[in-house]
Amino acid sequence: MRPHGMFFVLLTFLLSYSFSAQAAKPCKELPFEVVAEGFKFPEGPAFDAEGNLYVVAYREYSEIGVIRADGTVGPFFDLGSEGAPNGMAFSSDGRLFACEYEGDRIVAIDLAAKKVSTVVDSYQGKPLNDPNDIFLCANGDLYFTDPYREDATGGGRVFVY
Repeated sequence: MRPHGMFFVLLTFLLSYSFSAQAAKPCKELPFEVVAEGFKFPEGPAFDAEGNLYVVAYREYSEIGVIRADGTVGPFFDLGSEGAPNGMAFSSDGRLFACEYEGDRIVAIDLAAKKVSTVVDSYQGKPLNDPNDIFLCANGDLYFTDPYREDATGGGRVFVY
């Protein structure tokens, strides 16, 4: 075997041994801290441009809470009878988009006016199942999941709007 061939075999062995040895060990626990407590069922975290963190299900499933940059926590907006938000994402123009699973739709919330508008609630004439998670791309494309529910139309899907 040529010297560089032996080096390659040794390097391959060492790398595979290193990776298999690491895989056998659990992940190292890193330090973390609680930044807010008391939420009912916190999900869908989204930051605004000022560094405030919005989280769904603050005290009620219909309520969005805010963890402000200064560390204070409180209610921000309650959809009330309009439904319950889940995943959220901010647009560059400051609107907060949310999957609203009880109303089977995607909504946009104008933060200043605290006004809700429906963005999308159906596809090819059929209602969405239960929108769940959302991601807003830099180019403005809005991706969201619409999981399958036994009593819903169609199957689980991923959409782009």
